[in-house]
Amino acid sequence: VEQVASEVTAQGRRTSRLRVSHAFHSPLMEPMLDAFREVAERVDYASPTIPVVSNVTGRLATEGELASADYWVRHVREAVRFADGITALSAQGVTRFLEIGPDGTLTALARTALADDASLLTPALRKDTPEHTAVLRAIALLHVDGAEIDWDTVIGPCSTVGVDLPTYAFQRTRFWPTVTAHAVASATASDLRGDASFWSVVEQGAPDLADTLGVPEEALSAVLPALAELRREHGERAEVDGWRYRVDWEPVELPTQRTLGGRWLLLQASGDLPLEGIERFVPGLQRVTCDARDREGPARALEAAVDGAEPAGVLSCLAMPVTGVGEAEQDSEANPGVVGTMALVQALGDLGASAPLWVLTQAAFGPGRAPGDPAQAAVWGFGRVAALEHPERWGGLVDLAPQPGDDELVALVSVLNHGGEDQVAVRGAAVLARRLRPAPPSTSAAASFGGDGDCRVPRRLLVTGGTGALGVRVAEWFAGRGTRELVLASRGGSDVEGLAGTVARLEAAGAERVDVVACDVADRAQVAALLADHRVDGVAHVAGILDVEPIDATTPARAERIMAAKAMGAVHLDELTRDEDLDTFVVFSSIAGVWGSGGQAVYAAANAWADAVVEARRARGAMGVSVAWGPWSGGGMVSEGGAAELERRGLRVMDPERALLGLESALAGSDGTAIVADVDWERFVPAFTSRRAAPLLTGLPQAVGALGESDAVRPEPGAGGGLPALVEQVAALSPQARAEALLGHVRRVAARALGHTDSSGVGADRAFRDMGFDSLTAVELRNGLIKDTGLSLPATLVFDHPTPAALARYLDAELSGEGGTMATMLADLETSVARIMKAGPDQDARTLLGARLRALLGEIETVGGDGADDGGTHDGLSLGDLLEGASDEELFDLISRELEQ
Repeated sequence: VEQVASEVTAQGRRTSRLRVSHAFHSPLMEPMLDAFREVAERVDYASPTIPVVSNVTGRLATEGELASADYWVRHVREAVRFADGITALSAQGVTRFLEIGPDGTLTALARTALADDASLLTPALRKDTPEHTAVLRAIALLHVDGAEIDWDTVIGPCSTVGVDLPTYAFQRTRFWPTVTAHAVASATASDLRGDASFWSVVEQGAPDLADTLGVPEEALSAVLPALAELRREHGERAEVDGWRYRVDWEPVELPTQRTLGGRWLLLQASGDLPLEGIERFVPGLQRVTCDARDREGPARALEAAVDGAEPAGVLSCLAMPVTGVGEAEQDSEANPGVVGTMALVQALGDLGASAPLWVLTQAAFGPGRAPGDPAQAAVWGFGRVAALEHPERWGGLVDLAPQPGDDELVALVSVLNHGGEDQVAVRGAAVLARRLRPAPPSTSAAASFGGDGDCRVPRRLLVTGGTGALGVRVAEWFAGRGTRELVLASRGGSDVEGLAGTVARLEAAGAERVDVVACDVADRAQVAALLADHRVDGVAHVAGILDVEPIDATTPARAERIMAAKAMGAVHLDELTRDEDLDTFVVFSSIAGVWGSGGQAVYAAANAWADAVVEARRARGAMGVSVAWGPWSGGGMVSEGGAAELERRGLRVMDPERALLGLESALAGSDGTAIVADVDWERFVPAFTSRRAAPLLTGLPQAVGALGESDAVRPEPGAGGGLPALVEQVAALSPQARAEALLGHVRRVAARALGHTDSSGVGADRAFRDMGFDSLTAVELRNGLIKDTGLSLPATLVFDHPTPAALARYLDAELSGEGGTMATMLADLETSVARIMKAGPDQDARTLLGARLRALLGEIETVGGDGADDGGTHDGLSLGDLLEGASDEELFDLISRELEQ
C-alpha cells in the first residue's frame, strides 16, 4: 500500500492514509471471517421497518437479507458500494439525503455520485459546529426544501418566556428580523378587531350584543357607539401605519477594485484640491477647475475639458464645502451644489455625451448620523430625479469623509467600478447603501400627540403657507388638539380671498385667536420681523412651491426661486428659533425628496434640504420632525386630473383626515423624519424602474416582488440563456481589475461556505485547509463557483488550488484565457471592430465589410436555431433585421456609437 501511495504521490496526486484500526473490506480481513461468523450467528435479527439500500449490493435489500449472518460477513470483506447505493436511491426518486453520523464526509462523497445538483444533501452533525447548531441547521435546510418537520418534537410547545437578546453591539452585525408594515398593520388591526364573531354582533346592534353578554340592553346604549368608533379609529390607524416608511443605511459588500480605468474628469472649485491622492487609484484622472458660484462656470469648464473626446466618467466635487472660503461666502441661497450639478447634467446633454456623472459630498450621511452640512443634502434630492430623467448621463451620489484616506478612496473606486449602487456613504473601507424600509408601527399608547413623544401641543403656533388649503387644514388639526392661538403666514397675508370664512372655521375648531400675517419665509429679514412681533412656541412649516419642469428646461433663477420657499424657509425658521424652547417644530416635506419624481428635480432638492435641516436640528438636541408626504386630495397641490394620473402610476392620493393620522404618529413618536405615502408597489415599481434600476427599493419587502417581476428593472444576469452574473461583470474589466474582482468573489463564496458573515476572515494567501475547509465545505464552495461562472469545475478544486488567490488565478485563466470563453470572444470582437474603425476604410471597403458583418451576424443568429431568444429585439425586429436594412454608413455609425459607449 505504501509503495502504491508513493507512486501516486510522485504523479502529483493527493493521497491520505485512512485513520482506521483494520483494513476493512479487503483480503486482510479473511483470517478473522470464521470467528466473526460465529459471533454473527448468535445475534438476533429483525426485518427493517423502513427500506434500506445495501452497501454490499448497491441496491434495495431484499426481504430477510439483512437478517442473515452471511450478509454481515460479506459486509466486512467486500467493497463498499456507496456510489451505487446513492444512484439507486436517486433512481427511486429520492431528492433529500440526510447523513446520520459524526461529520459530513459521506455528504460530500454522495454529491459526486449524483448526476444533477438539484438534490439536497446535508449532514446532521459537523465536527466544526456545536451539535445542536448542526442538527437545527440540517432540519432548517430540509424544511425550506419542502420536507415535513414535526416542530413540536424539535422545539417543544411555544414558550411565553422572553428571549435573551444577543450581545453583539461591538460586532456591528444586525440580527433583527425585517417585518413589513403591511403585516404589522394587519396584526394591529387584528388585535383590535379581536374575535370576528364578537364584532359582528356589535355591528348588529344593542339587542344582539345584550343577549350575547347577558346584560340589559339599556346598559349598552352608551358604550356600543363608543365601541364601534374605537374599532373604526384603530382600523384607520392600522391602515395608515401601512403607509409609513423610513430611510435606512445598509452595509453592502462590493468587489474591491483599486484602480479605475479610462479618462475621468474631476470638477472642483477654484482654489480647492479635494480627494488628494486619488490620482494613484484613477491614473487617467484630469482635474478641471471652475467657479461653482458662476452659474455658467461648470458647464463652460466641462465643455472645454471634453473638447470632442468623451471621458469615461465625470466626478463633481462642486457640492462639497470649499476649503479656504469663509462660511458667509459659502452660505448662498442659490446652493451652488444644486445649480452647478444641474449645469453639468445639462452640459452633458448638450454635448451628446453619455459619460456618467457622479456627485460627491461630505455631509456625514450614514446610519445614526445627522448631516453636518444640510445644504449638501439638496444635491442628493436633485440627483434622485436626475437618475429618473437622464439615466444615461447620471452615475450616482457618494458621501465621503472630509479628508478621505486610502481605504475611502479604494471604496470609492469600487463603487464607481461596480455601478450597482447609486446612493452610498463611504466610511473607511465600508460602503453603506441607502435603503427604504417600512417604519415600525405606532402603538395606541404612543400614537397620541402630546403624550410621551418629543413634541408637545403648542399653545401659539406659526403655520407658514397658512392661508393655503393645506396650511388651513393643518392649522385646524392643531386647533382641535389644544392649540389656542394661530399665526398664519403667507406671501398674500390678509389679502387672500375668503379669509373671514377661514378664520371662522379655525375658531370653530377651538382656536381663540387667529392672526394672518404677510411674510415671505424665503426672506430672512421678514421671518425675523415676524417672530419678533409674534412670539410662538410651535412652528409648522407648510409653505412651498411645487414647480414641474424637466431639468434640461430649468434655469438657475427658476431653481433658486423654487428652493427658496421650502428650503430657505426651513433654514431661517431653524436659525431664528434656536434660542427658543419650542413645543413643536414640524416641516412638511415631500416624497420627491426621498425617492425622486420626474420633472421635480429642484423641488426634490428643496425638500431634501429641509429634511436635513430637521435632522441637523435634532442632532443639536433641539426638537424637530420632518414628514415627507405623498400626494393629498382636497387642495394638497394635486388636481383631479393629476390624481388620476398618479394613481395610474401607483401613487394613491391620500384623504387628508387619514393622512393626518400619520402626522399624529410622527409627532407622537421619537423619530425625527417620517415618510407617509399610500403606494401600490406592484404598479409603482415597474413605472419607477422602467429606465433605471432602483437599489433604494430592494430593502422594501412590499416592492421586492415587483422588482423581481419587472424585466425593465434589473434582468438577472444570465437569465434566458445569457451569461452568469460574474462573467458579465468581469468581461469588460482590465486584467488587473478582473483579477481583483475574482479574488474578492472567491473570498465571499468561501466565507459563505464557512458560515462567516463577511469575508474579512478569508485571507487571500491563507490555505483553505487552515481556514477549516473539509470535504463538505469544499463541495459547497465548488458548487457556488459553478453557479456563478458557468464553468465545469473539478471536484478537487480547493486541493488543486489551495488558497483563494490561487483559485482566483485559475478562474481568471478559465474565463479570460484561450479557452474560447464568452469573455474572450467579447474582447476579441471589440478589438477587431476597433481596428476596423481606426483604419478608416474607404467607401468600397465599407461596402465589403458591411456585407461581411451582415453575413456573420446571420450565421450567429442561426446557431441554436429556433429563434426563441428575443433578447435583441426592438419593437418586434431583431438586431439582424435592423442591420439588414441599414446602409453601410448607418452600420458604421452604429458601430461608432457602440464603441463610444
